[in-house]
This record gives sequence, structure tokens and C-alpha cells, in this order.
Amino acid sequence: MYHSSTQRKYWTFKNDSEISKAREQVNRVYRQCYVEKSPEHDINDDSFFLTVNEERQLLRWYDDKLIKEFCRHFNPQIPLTSIGTACQYMKRLYLRYSVMDYNPKLMMLAAIWLSCKTDEFNISMDQFVWNVHHLLKGEARDHGEDYARKYGDAILSIELILIKELNFHLTVHNPLRPFEGFIIDVKTRYAGRNIDKIDMLRKPARDYLYTSFFTDAQLLFTPSQIALASLLSVGSKQGINLDAYVTEHLLKGQPQNVLDDTVKSVKKIRSIIKKCVKPPSESVAMAIEQKLQFCRNRESDPLTEEYARVKNQEDEERDRVAAQKWRAEAQRQKQIEMDLLAF
Repeated sequence: MYHSSTQRKYWTFKNDSEISKAREQVNRVYRQCYVEKSPEHDINDDSFFLTVNEERQLLRWYDDKLIKEFCRHFNPQIPLTSIGTACQYMKRLYLRYSVMDYNPKLMMLAAIWLSCKTDEFNISMDQFVWNVHHLLKGEARDHGEDYARKYGDAILSIELILIKELNFHLTVHNPLRPFEGFIIDVKTRYAGRNIDKIDMLRKPARDYLYTSFFTDAQLLFTPSQIALASLLSVGSKQGINLDAYVTEHLLKGQPQNVLDDTVKSVKKIRSIIKKCVKPPSESVAMAIEQKLQFCRNRESDPLTEEYARVKNQEDEERDRVAAQKWRAEAQRQKQIEMDLLAF
């Protein structure tokens, strides 16, 4: 299924440089659009606009904050697959748009909400809002008791925007299922040393795959490659050598170049996950967040007055066009009636 999926066709890249170029491009495009509306700002002013590195740091901060403080303590508990899907939605969105385009905190909550629906983890918006209120305690403290409810309304307002910006590509193939497939395959076909301990790998492997969600691994490699990397990595740490399983069973009969490519991919994945970027300190994240307040697009954030103003203008324009069409249709019907009477 993965090989015919939109994930492989549109959201899997050849190398790191493609991803870096995409992030630099969206940052540059946002600056150009902002300066066109506000010429008093310099497009190269890094003291005003967020840099690409600052965008990544802020997203990493919200990854850590919302996943650890929200998803992990969410009631009922959100499945790991839904967490992985939400992380992928965020990475995809911010390859097409800058963090300055869309409020990252709101978008991450919307991504979590959408991923739960996509993965058929059924919760109501009331349950979701209850968790926002009780788990993101700073929101009630800083903005009042009603602020969580406003988040609920904002998430529903921006959900369709998120779906549209993802090109309606909502299915995400996570490495959790292929990992379970490898476990079954090892137990069925491989009789290596200490194979009776293979079930011990599940917990550390899930932690390993959880870490992979915060990297670009799923933008570069297939789910099965990531799952294999997790199996080999945690296996080696538990003293279970599965190299023979790969060479003598999994890839038996395959050309040498397939084995070489697989080994190369697994090494690269393990290197990426080992170097997983740690979230910035709270002081650094808050400094970037404060900087973002001045340069972000407030018209795209349902929590702002600017968004409400633009929305009202759009509604008024839509009503005006609809009324104009209605009058034109009424005039046409009246003319038809007059022509019939004249006949």
C-alpha cells in the first residue's frame, strides 16, 4: 500500500538537501509577501523575521511540549499511531508554509484532532477541549477559564484549512505496523540465538519509533526501513544480533545492491534518530515565540481579531454576490413572465 500511496509520491524526499531547500523557500516566500504589504520592513532583516533555524526550534519545542504534556496525558490515551500521524501532518504543513503563516500551537492541536479522526480514534470536541483546559494549564492561567473553549472553536475553524493545505493527503503510513510484522517474521522463520527474547524488543522499539517521529526520517525513508532500523538498533542493545536474519532470511536471494542499499538506509536512519534535535530551553522558545508575535500572519489565526475581520469581509462579499445573483435571476424570471404574457 505504501508504494502506491500519496506519502511515497508527494511526501518522501530523495535527501536532506531537498527538505532544507523547501524550508528555506517557504521562509523566503513569506518574507516577500510580508514586505509587499509592509514595505517599511527589510526582507533580509533576521531580527524581525524568524530564520529557518528559529522556525525549526519553535516547532521542536511544540512537538515536545504538546506531545509530552498533552498527548501522553490525554484522557483517554491517544494511540501512538495517531501521535505519529499528527507529527507527520505538522512536518508536511511546514514544508509548504512558514511557521509565520500559521500559528504553530493552534495548528499542532488541529493536527492532533485531525489525526485522531483519521485513525478512527473517536473522541468528541468536548473531550478534546476538556483536555486542553486541564493539561495546558498555562492557557487558563494566562488567558482565562474560557480560553480552552475558544481553542475548540478555532480548531474547528482551521481544520478544513489544514486538510486543504495537506492536499487532502491524510493517510500516513507509520513504521509501527511493519515493526510488528518483523517481530512475527523473526519468530516464525528465524531460529537465531536468544530469539526467545524477541518480545522484549517491543517496548524499547516503540520508544525508538516515538523518537523517530520528531526527526525527518519519515520524510526520507519507507516505514519498513525505519521499522527494520528500530529492530536492529534495539536488538543490538539487548544483546540480540539480528544481522543474520536480514542477510539469510529477509533479503535472501536479493541482488547485492539491494542488500547494500538496505544497510546504507538503516545506518542513515540510526544516525538521524541518534542525532534527534533536542528541544530548546523554555527561555529560548519563549524568545522566539515573542518574536513571532510581531511578524506572523494574524489574518490566518482564528484566535485573532484580524481573522474575524477578514472573515466578516469574506462573508459580506459572499452575501453580496449571492444577493446580486438572486436579483439577476429574479429579473430573468420576471422578463420570462412578461414575454409569456406579451405572447
